[in-house]
Amino acid sequence: MLKQMRKVICSLIFATLSFVDSQASELPYKSSVESRSWSVSSSLSNYTPGFISEFFKTEPDKYDRSKFDKSCWGKLYKENKNNCLGFFCEPKAKVLQREDWYAVLPFISDFHCSWSSLVILGVGIYDQSWFTILAGLMSLASHSIPTEFTHYLDLSGVAPIVGICIYNFSDIINSPSTLYSGLFALSLLGADAILARTRGDKVGPWPHVSWHLTASNALHNLNLLLSQKS
Repeated sequence: MLKQMRKVICSLIFATLSFVDSQASELPYKSSVESRSWSVSSSLSNYTPGFISEFFKTEPDKYDRSKFDKSCWGKLYKENKNNCLGFFCEPKAKVLQREDWYAVLPFISDFHCSWSSLVILGVGIYDQSWFTILAGLMSLASHSIPTEFTHYLDLSGVAPIVGICIYNFSDIINSPSTLYSGLFALSLLGADAILARTRGDKVGPWPHVSWHLTASNALHNLNLLLSQKS
């Protein structure tokens, strides 16, 4: 039973991470990545009824991305996109955008996703958990600065958590609060990725904010579990 549960959860984790990472295949400026198709969407189009395929179609541009061009990062990208500095200033892919950039504050691109990242950071400080603090900081950077580089920083903040969960897998399985809060957070992450791609203009940043809040709760439960072990 434990082995079967382990396979199911591992499959869910890796499928979710693969699903989210596949979104980076669509960049707002011409690049080699732009030519790649979204494999999950293509598969659904080929093997599902029409109404399901229609749901997973990418919406046309729904945000005014010209706001990025007017920001300091946009100006740096225009000036340096042909050299190494351009890598650090390249704007995020369209499918990674969760709200209208710089709509609330002129120096924070995703206002709502940024304050919800602070919740993760606050949980890390309260629990004295280095990996939760790291995840909160990287998430905050990703939503404050809308570049591909900060998106990779965000993923790097998640990597230690995945490793810690794998290392403590047996303990997590035997802790219902930790297990179920984590699975619930992952399910919201998957829902957010789908809704942002297909219904982003209607749902706004709130699915992603919900993911941040549920992830902070899941991390708190994980931190409690690890503190009981030590």
